Amino acid sequence: MNFDPFTTVEVPFDKNATITPLGPIDGSGAADAVTALARNVDDLIVISHGWNNDAVDARALYSAFFASVASAWGPAGLTPHDQQRTGIVALYWPSKKFDEADLIPGGAAAVQDPAPTDYGAAITAQIANLKDASGQFDPPQQALLDTALAQVPSLDSEDGQNKFVAALAGLFPASTEADPGLDASKGGFSDRSGADILADIQTQLGIAPALPVGGGGAATIDDAASPAPAAGGAAGGAAGFNPFAGVQQAANMLLNLTTYYVMKERAGTVGQTGAAPLVVSALRANPALRVHLVGHSFGGRLVTSIANALPDGMQVRTMSLLQAAYSHYGLAPAPADGSRPVGAFRDVVAKKKVRDLIQITHSSHDWAVGAAYPIASFIARDTASAIPISVPGTANSPWGGMGGSGAQQTAEAFDDTLLDGTALYQALPSGKTIRNLTGDAFIAGHGNVTGSQVAWAFLQGFLFGRR
Repeated sequence: MNFDPFTTVEVPFDKNATITPLGPIDGSGAADAVTALARNVDDLIVISHGWNNDAVDARALYSAFFASVASAWGPAGLTPHDQQRTGIVALYWPSKKFDEADLIPGGAAAVQDPAPTDYGAAITAQIANLKDASGQFDPPQQALLDTALAQVPSLDSEDGQNKFVAALAGLFPASTEADPGLDASKGGFSDRSGADILADIQTQLGIAPALPVGGGGAATIDDAASPAPAAGGAAGGAAGFNPFAGVQQAANMLLNLTTYYVMKERAGTVGQTGAAPLVVSALRANPALRVHLVGHSFGGRLVTSIANALPDGMQVRTMSLLQAAYSHYGLAPAPADGSRPVGAFRDVVAKKKVRDLIQITHSSHDWAVGAAYPIASFIARDTASAIPISVPGTANSPWGGMGGSGAQQTAEAFDDTLLDGTALYQALPSGKTIRNLTGDAFIAGHGNVTGSQVAWAFLQGFLFGRR
């Protein structure tokens, strides 16, 4: 399949970063096809979708994005010949499509409260979707999901809450590319009970936790209409006829955070060990090739992992992170006071693995990225510096993601605004190589990345090194 008018190679990976058929994407001979394409173009765009996209939806995302790019091509000053000399490598990796009616529109993992009438049903549906996803989890992880599922009717009991949280804690994998916010949450599982963790999340949601009953649990979970959001808090709560709607909501959010964490690891694996060798082969086949990395959501982490894995001295030209799902300290050096470690991807900046420009869209409307980190902060019990779930983009908190607030505490970053599809971006100040693009005016949600404004910003970066 081509994303007209650009010649395209589609590359599907399994969860272990092996090229293999995925949905409608066959992948036969994909590695050789990437190398052949690299020899015949001047620019190669490598793009990755994120969590909450199956292969069909990922294709739709790519089609919409490149349609916007094609529309802006001439106005940006590029020619039909430039189009003929530009190729696309479209990456696909296993990330189950959730029912957005139960979760959030276009999200990574669903972490915004969707205000369903039955959180128990939402938890059950989400676990079922995870278990049904081809290649998502190994048998031991599937068994942990079964254990969590078995506790859903008993979430009104302390024993049920403890077992549910313990099962999810077992799903958190070892971290290969650290995320200061999410990784800190893992330690929070070891020093207190699951019931305490769920109570903390409820407190953050502005919900007064209901006291669990001693044992057993309800045979059924009653429907409960969610109230209007409390001032400064997220929607939902323990109202109506179900006093345990709040703990169900907290359990659903913890499950969302768990899937978020698992997917951030998978994206890193696919980027580092699967896609990076393809980019290296392309650059070796055509040393003059200009490679441009584009990633949405966890695809932002995936393409940053590609850049990070390049041999020293090898460079891509640009990297566009569209509502990227990793820590806003991911490109930062360690602070002098030692309060946090160096960002997992600091070498991308320090070793200039992206030669011309890194662009990062972020929006305070991005719940999928913005709310995961506050939940993690409460699991880690860092309540003093935690931020409300109702504030996705908070730059001055240690708990934040790229898609919520852009690159923070990174001297090379310049704070700018996503422009409409006509105005030119100004040259970056000396020493600045990262453009943080505040997209509140145009990006209404996590998946809102295919519009003309985003395509225009991408093309401005595409041309950056030629000016």
